[in-house]
Amino acid sequence: MHSFSQVRCLCLTIVLHLAVAPIASAQLPQLVTRVPATANAIAIVNAQAARSAQSAASVIALPEGIEWYLMAAEMDFEYMQPLWEVAVAYLPEGLVMKDVAAHSGGRLDRLAGSQAVERPNDSYVVSFGPRVVGAMSPANRQNVIRWVRESKVRKAAEFSPFLAEAVQVAGEGAANDGANQLVIAFDLAGLLAPAEVSFALASSQALADADVDVEQAAKIVAGVVGVRLEIELKDPPQARLWLKFEEDPSPLAEVAKPLLVEILTKRGARIDSLPRWKVRTEQQAIVLEGQLSPGGLRRVHSLLSGPVGPWTKPSNDYSSAENVVGEASRDYFQSVTGYLNDLFLDGPRPQSMHQISMWVE
Repeated sequence: MHSFSQVRCLCLTIVLHLAVAPIASAQLPQLVTRVPATANAIAIVNAQAARSAQSAASVIALPEGIEWYLMAAEMDFEYMQPLWEVAVAYLPEGLVMKDVAAHSGGRLDRLAGSQAVERPNDSYVVSFGPRVVGAMSPANRQNVIRWVRESKVRKAAEFSPFLAEAVQVAGEGAANDGANQLVIAFDLAGLLAPAEVSFALASSQALADADVDVEQAAKIVAGVVGVRLEIELKDPPQARLWLKFEEDPSPLAEVAKPLLVEILTKRGARIDSLPRWKVRTEQQAIVLEGQLSPGGLRRVHSLLSGPVGPWTKPSNDYSSAENVVGEASRDYFQSVTGYLNDLFLDGPRPQSMHQISMWVE
């Protein structure tokens, strides 16, 4: 499964104590240096704190023992498919690669001087040191070797300023009583052509109802720099969505929410709670804030199903291989059933499959 592919929209928790925050924040630089410079999507989670959140207990499933978790990808936004995906994590203790191979059915390897495991799910797991581990998909051995070699000499993050800002927001949140527990960002700079946007917005009912000039709106939308989602797992979870532009987006302030709802619905990515969010504008940004329902949180969290899988051994000491298969099958069935219930049974029913097609896929 691809995390950022299909943009199956993402989250989690950081109830960090002040004594822990400086240590946790210091871990992030070790992870971001493992991200290739061509990344245009990133997700950052304080997994250790997330597991303690009551509101997320039934939604979040991260590899056992991971403290910090970072995912990144280079997305082909035209087809909504990743060219590559990586996941890196900070562990409380060392990882034995032989165990990874045994529990995943993988094959031991050595890439650019690092221990690695090629796994059946088309990914490599690589040990970057005593407590830092990474995974890359697809399992193209040449590309993975380049990734390992480059990340070993990289001293600082080299991705775009917009993604770097997302990392900063996550780090500040960790040191600020657990704000911004999950941060997800998509760098969209240069993605949209004004003529293409103008054509798409010409049929927008939201713009027509608000009597907004289509050409002016198209110019602003085409200058989108990126989208960032921040989530705090309070009870209920709180979300903040930032839409950053090259120029002042205030002419779209009144129509921003209905236009976004319209676009997400057309893309099959409807989130039921979004129409109730509040909207405000800041310099070069439109910000939407509001509560996230359990179903909305689960849909957002589905973005985190990336090239990771079980890095550490199962928490249960199963007596036989049959028990391992049985437990895994049960967990998978319950997970899928939970997603389907969210989509079709809980909350407002979709008027058509098209409104939630992306989530179903």
